[in-house]
Amino acid sequence: CIMTNSSLLVVRTRDSSPGLAHKLTGALVVVAAATMFTFQKGYVVGESSAALYISIVLLVVTIAIGVTIFVKCPQNASEGDLFRAPLVPFIPMLSILVNWLLVAQMAEKDIARAFIWIGAAILTYFMYGFSHSEGRKGWAKMLNHGVLGLNEVRPSMSDMMSGDAKKSLLSPVADK
Repeated sequence: CIMTNSSLLVVRTRDSSPGLAHKLTGALVVVAAATMFTFQKGYVVGESSAALYISIVLLVVTIAIGVTIFVKCPQNASEGDLFRAPLVPFIPMLSILVNWLLVAQMAEKDIARAFIWIGAAILTYFMYGFSHSEGRKGWAKMLNHGVLGLNEVRPSMSDMMSGDAKKSLLSPVADK
């Protein structure tokens, strides 16, 4: 959910401020993680009042980053009839904070296992992509292939069928 909410922030603000939106979203995720880990591990588990004060300061910084995203990175204008989620970036910011709190409540060995699995998944993804990449088979072959452009339309199945087969599919069959 952390990636989903950070992606929502980036997608909503990337056209109005492409560089700043990415940096602020990354800072929001990192500071929110520091906030919740400091609160959970330092104050709740370690019972340190200094950790509570640090987590409050980090929470204020997280909220300030969210307000900065709201002010400096206006959302993309959308079509009139399209649905838009309300209170972006504040609800995603709250969700990121809650998700980091849930992660911070996990045992350290469980967090380590999660990072190992995520690392294995990323490694597998890139190894598969590298070995099955069209670019490795030759860019000239790929560029000369009849790939449709962004504004071209792929033919439908009915366009690819011969006349008789198309008629038999499109006309109702009379029951005898």
